[in-house]
Amino acid sequence: MSILDRIKSLCSIKGITLTKMEKEIGLSQGASYKWKTSSPSMEVLNKLSNFFNVSVDYLTTGEEKEKPDNVRLSRFICA
Repeated sequence: MSILDRIKSLCSIKGITLTKMEKEIGLSQGASYKWKTSSPSMEVLNKLSNFFNVSVDYLTTGEEKEKPDNVRLSRFICA
């Protein structure tokens, strides 16, 4: 399944058209049809991810990656 197919499916679940989704996230009309042959930019993927409340991984691969349960951010912070 392509990114465009996943977006169409998410639009269907949300009860909106591709045109409405494009307008709501600030894309030009018909912009999503380019995704048949190329991937959207990371900026657009992030907008789509937020709009549909799914991960960028889901949009690009169709799979959600599991997040670790207990990630300690302190080990990533330099003192």
